[in-house]
Formats: sequence, C-alpha cells, structure tokens
Amino acid sequence: MVYTGAHLLFKFFYGIICVAAFLFWIWMLVDMLLSAKPALHKILWGLVMVFVLPPVGSIIYFLAGRGRR
Repeated sequence: MVYTGAHLLFKFFYGIICVAAFLFWIWMLVDMLLSAKPALHKILWGLVMVFVLPPVGSIIYFLAGRGRR
C-alpha cells in the first residue's frame, strides 16, 4: 500500500490531537484530585471522566466543574 503525502499529514495531525487530548485528560484528573471539593464530588467526577465519557467528561469538568480560580 502506497501512502500519499496527504494521508501521512492526516495521520500526523491525528496523532498530535490524540496526544493533546490525552494530556488534557490527565491534567483534568490531577486538577480534580487536588481540588478542595468534597470526596463524593471527586468520586463522581472521577467516574464520569474515567468510565463514562473520558474526552467529553474532561471538557465538561473544565467548563462546569472546575470553578473559578
């Protein structure tokens, strides 16, 4: 199979997006664990971010659950 330049470029940017999404997910998990939220809130956010919707759950936490700093 011969890969064209466009195909390799697509794979490259897809890889960058995947790595960025993974790093954002890790950042939100650490932020949630280090927050001053009650333990029950941390457990619920952790379940949402790990098991239910990992990429979407992290974005929801960033926008709604993180609060003002």
